[in-house]
Amino acid sequence: MKLIFENWRRYINENVQINKSTERLLAMLVNLKKFNGTEDFFSRTKLVIHQEEDRLNFGLLIDNKVAGMVSYFILRKEENCRPQPHQNKSTYMLGNVARESSFKGFGIGRLVSFLSVCYVNSIGGTVTSDRDTSDKAGKQLVDSLKMIGAKQSEQFDYVGYFLRKLERTYFDSKGNYKDVASHHMAPRSDKTGIAAITKGIHDDRLQAEFEKNFPELVKKVINHLKPLTPQKDDDCEPSANVVIADGIRFSRMFYSNQFPKFLEKVLTMSNQELQDILNSDERVQGFTFVLPNMMIEAGKEIIKTIDASGDISDKEKQKISIDAGDMFADVYDAEIGNYGVAKDEES
Repeated sequence: MKLIFENWRRYINENVQINKSTERLLAMLVNLKKFNGTEDFFSRTKLVIHQEEDRLNFGLLIDNKVAGMVSYFILRKEENCRPQPHQNKSTYMLGNVARESSFKGFGIGRLVSFLSVCYVNSIGGTVTSDRDTSDKAGKQLVDSLKMIGAKQSEQFDYVGYFLRKLERTYFDSKGNYKDVASHHMAPRSDKTGIAAITKGIHDDRLQAEFEKNFPELVKKVINHLKPLTPQKDDDCEPSANVVIADGIRFSRMFYSNQFPKFLEKVLTMSNQELQDILNSDERVQGFTFVLPNMMIEAGKEIIKTIDASGDISDKEKQKISIDAGDMFADVYDAEIGNYGVAKDEES
């Protein structure tokens, strides 16, 4: 691999040709003061793109070291998350993004994020954020989109997702209630001491009462709400970080004994009020986006100049993807604290 990259550097030194507007954009993305100008940046930088089934990985290398990475989940058609006007495009959901700590201040995270979006858009895909992104990654992505004028889709229909998950979780295809799905939610007797002798009897009574009332509650909620749009294409899972009740996140709500209480509350809400709650995590995008064509073309020009993917084997690409994943884990442990909040921003 060392020989390949040495030949790569020699090739780049002889063939760097980008137009002035792309060069100006590059200077906005990258801190070229860390390099000896544009040509030095290009000679030392390589991009490796590697797709593995439903993952698309980008590794940005400087001096043969992984300096930045981005990975996406390629959503299947049945996973939806395809609002208009991009309902016929594949959605790429951000998985991980990081820059290696020794490259702080280079603009590496900003560059590899931009190039990855340009690539995804150029092959007909749209991008959205992870459902469980850290606050730092989420803020960087949103700020970058504002800077370059990204075109947003319509909103995800979180209410539609919520309703259909209710139906799938608690009822089978024939409309029969699946009692196993909610068995763990039934209240339990709080009797202690000598009274605990009859605890099992009380638990059975409470379970029977719960199994009688809970299916009706779920049906009431299903009848009360309506998806924001008739199509399923724009249904999408909300942020995993949205707190619904008593510190319980949405991602765990369907398995919590607090869920019946939440459903009672939903019966007092409008569709839009529930949508607003499920869309309340500012670091998670409630839409997909594409970049303006001018930006995509500039990004493709940079990618063409530094793309080394065709010069290395699949095995070598896989190793770079693994190294990038290890780098992400190290950076996340060092910089991100509880609940995805950056450590230097935790109170």
